[in-house]
Amino acid sequence: MTTCHKDKMTSRNYFKCTSLQDAYWLTIYKGEAFICYKHVKDGTWCAAVMKVGLTADMFKGIFVLKSPDPKSSEAIEMGFCVELVDNMEEIFNSGRCLMLDNVVVKRFAINREMNMTVSIEERKTA
Repeated sequence: MTTCHKDKMTSRNYFKCTSLQDAYWLTIYKGEAFICYKHVKDGTWCAAVMKVGLTADMFKGIFVLKSPDPKSSEAIEMGFCVELVDNMEEIFNSGRCLMLDNVVVKRFAINREMNMTVSIEERKTA
């Protein structure tokens, strides 16, 4: 992964996701590999985090969009359980992802870039 996708790879559990186009990022966190994939289709903007590793540890993906205006406190935060799924389209079709229309996304973008951070956190079991 680190050789073939070096420009899309991070070893932190968070990263900035600024592209308004289809894009992906990879991260290694707590010994697990994750892919974050963003896809735009028919005016709907979807983003999901998928676990690629094989341990039983549970994680959640958190998406935070903030207004690009530093004077504004407008923000959206959503979190989803990260699942081991072999088809990202299945996640998008089921609605187990961040789904926003172009009108909402434009509120969090400036100069053709959005102000979004994606993080991966370990879910604690009760």
